[in-house]
Amino acid sequence: DDDEGADFPAPLLWGVFASGETCWWLPLGDDPNEWFVVLGGNGTQQLNITTVEFLDAWLDGRLDLPVLSLPPVPHGRTFTLAGGPVPAIEVPDAPRDSLAQLRTLIGSGTGPYEFDWDAIAEELGVPVLPSDYKRLHEEYGSKVALNGIFVAGPLELASMHETYAEYLPRWSKRFARPEGTDPEHEYAVHPEPGGLLFCGSTEGRDTLCWDTRAPD
Repeated sequence: DDDEGADFPAPLLWGVFASGETCWWLPLGDDPNEWFVVLGGNGTQQLNITTVEFLDAWLDGRLDLPVLSLPPVPHGRTFTLAGGPVPAIEVPDAPRDSLAQLRTLIGSGTGPYEFDWDAIAEELGVPVLPSDYKRLHEEYGSKVALNGIFVAGPLELASMHETYAEYLPRWSKRFARPEGTDPEHEYAVHPEPGGLLFCGSTEGRDTLCWDTRAPD
């Protein structure tokens, strides 16, 4: 069919990072100034911003993008004639922020939301909840569902774990075994010491649990 894909023109390459990742335009619409940016590297990621908006945010170190190997650090703004030599830039080893990366994929949340984390942990019978779980819900609220993954909300963690706990022993052999353990290894189930603690599910009826053997 000659018309197949006619409404989805091929992306146009316009830039390459020193690390090898690539920058593309998604040429939808008649005005090139409005074309969105697509990055290729560790997968592909469409940014619903224009070229100038992307460059401004990237050079300011405001984009922690999972598609890129480069960390989000501010870069000096210099101009080089087209075709001229470009000096190498030393990129510091900056930490990556998983929540900041999530924002670039789904947008910012409407928080901050407040939860009594001490009371929730006490109800669950654990000393502390994972810090990234708390950050996630403080930004996005109680109900978090992403691409078929349903994260148990803070106020329902205890009741949902109680509901699923009776099934976990039967399923425990299906979980990935820690390296070096016996093939017949089975996980304990919380509140047993180091037991699995329910934290979410998927639309495919997979069950997600925390392995509470680690201190955090």
